[in-house]
Order: sequence, then C-alpha cells, then structure tokens
Amino acid sequence: EMRVRAWPERRNACSSLAQATECVLEHGLSDELRFVFITSAASVHPESERPHDAVAAGEDGAPFWLSVTTTEAQKCIRCWHRRDDVGADSEHPELCARCVSNVEGPGETRRYA
Repeated sequence: EMRVRAWPERRNACSSLAQATECVLEHGLSDELRFVFITSAASVHPESERPHDAVAAGEDGAPFWLSVTTTEAQKCIRCWHRRDDVGADSEHPELCARCVSNVEGPGETRRYA
C-alpha cells in the first residue's frame, strides 16, 4: 500500500501553493484526498518540503510533484486502507477509526470524494 504526497509547483495563480492549499483546506478535501488518489493516505505540502525523489506530474499549466512511499501501518479488514488507527478501538481491533464509526456510530460524512 502506498501513501501519496503532492507539492504544487509555483508557476501561475491557478497552481500556486497558496491557492492549492487553500482550495484543499477550504473545501475540506484534505480529509478526502486519499479517496481521490485511491490510496490509504494523501496530503499536500509546501513546495519547500518537496523531497529530492519527487516526480513531476500534472498537465498544461497545473504542474505538481508527487512522492509515493510505502507505509508500515496495519490494514483495516473492512476498507483495506492501511491506517495508523487500526486497532485503536479495543472492541474492533482489526478496524480503523473510520470503519468503527461507520459500523457502530453515525458514520462518516463525505462532501467531495
């Protein structure tokens, strides 16, 4: 399982770090970005934090950099995401917190993904 991290490149107003970060955070997509990338975890970081092994991606005026790494987190048996919170609930030792909420509580509310 992989974790995806993205760094927007500062080339124009549409792809600036400030606007990309603002868009992700303002619209609440930060919690749902992993669903967009179909991965266990995804996050946006300032270009200044871009690691040397990040690769260029994106198209036509909206470039960004990606870094994909593996994770040692446990795999949830319900959603198959590898999450650090798998087993945090003693009544559901093989589930992540999101799945515990979906099974026992009110469930998650997604807005975008």
